[in-house]
Amino acid sequence: ISLSPKSSYKLVSNNFLIDSNGLLIAYIGKSKKIIIPDTVMTIGNHAFYSCKSLQNVVIPNSVKTISNSAFYWCSSLRNVTIPNSVTTISDSAFSSCQSLQSVTIPDSVTTIGKSAFSSCSSLQSVTIPNSVTTIGNSAFSWCSSLLNVTIPNSVMTIGYNTFTCCKSLQNVTIPNSVITIGSEAFYCCKLQNVTIPNSVTTIGDGAFQMCSSLQSVTIPDSVTTIGIHPFAGCSNICISLSPKSSYKLVSNNFLTDSNGLLIAYIGKSKKIIIPDSVTTIGDHAFYKCESLQNLTIPNSVTTIDYGAFEDCSALQNVVIPNSVTTIGACAFSKCSALRSITIADSVTTIGDYAFSDCKSLQSVNIPKSIKHIGERAFPDGVLIVRY
Repeated sequence: ISLSPKSSYKLVSNNFLIDSNGLLIAYIGKSKKIIIPDTVMTIGNHAFYSCKSLQNVVIPNSVKTISNSAFYWCSSLRNVTIPNSVTTISDSAFSSCQSLQSVTIPDSVTTIGKSAFSSCSSLQSVTIPNSVTTIGNSAFSWCSSLLNVTIPNSVMTIGYNTFTCCKSLQNVTIPNSVITIGSEAFYCCKLQNVTIPNSVTTIGDGAFQMCSSLQSVTIPDSVTTIGIHPFAGCSNICISLSPKSSYKLVSNNFLTDSNGLLIAYIGKSKKIIIPDSVTTIGDHAFYKCESLQNLTIPNSVTTIDYGAFEDCSALQNVVIPNSVTTIGACAFSKCSALRSITIADSVTTIGDYAFSDCKSLQSVNIPKSIKHIGERAFPDGVLIVRY
């Protein structure tokens, strides 16, 4: 780059393009080790984007903000020192830095942006100081080597996808400051035990979904909202509820709310009889219950929600009772052993893909009461008989 002598921009050390306000606009070079000039106050958007030769970077005390995607896809970056002057690590600032192994965030930082460290697949440890009040959605998602995280007691919300697919994450401490655990916050982590503090009021959709190593969760009575399929795919889990909780654990296996919504089944039985206190079988309530072979649905149930029995690969027979009016989308999708379905004449709606990929299903009797059959509700080649 060549600049006019009268330009308001500067090219420092022939590599750093900086404006008059101390904004580092771009780095032009291929060095393995970089010391950013101390005239820089802000590392701009995409300033080091895809600098694949960069291994080490020293950020001076003059820098206050690391902007969006500043070091995005610096795939060889191993070490970074963030000084005490920095207050904001913006969205995707270090996303896809696949060689980054550890990060120490100074206690000057108050905000970690969305996807700030997402897909840093070599990141094993991160220290988050008490100064941080906001951790953005997906901030550490797909950090597949991350082992331990301590969330400071200044954080109130663990956002959507914050630690999604941190497949090595075994331990997390949730502090008393946290009010909300967002949707899929810990999706597909290796967590074994989780204690949810008394400050938490909301557990979002799929918050701990597919945490197959999860053995125990303690839910306090402060929790008033639990989203859909929070523990889907957690086949080894044991849930403990406070005696004052508005939720119930029926027969130690069925997590239900006060309105009769079955949120989750926790168990490995081959034969299941759903309690007659249940009125709605919730989204993904039995998702991937691979041991389930026989199922009894009581006459209290009126609705079978989205994906309620999806991927129950051993389920062979289903009788839908006269109380049910709606079979939701994907309700029995991928039940590959399902051979027989009896649908009562109370049913009016069968959702999209309700029985898709049920490879053993050959014929279905459909009552005249049904007014709507969704797109690809049944597998190709299945004989549908109206009665």
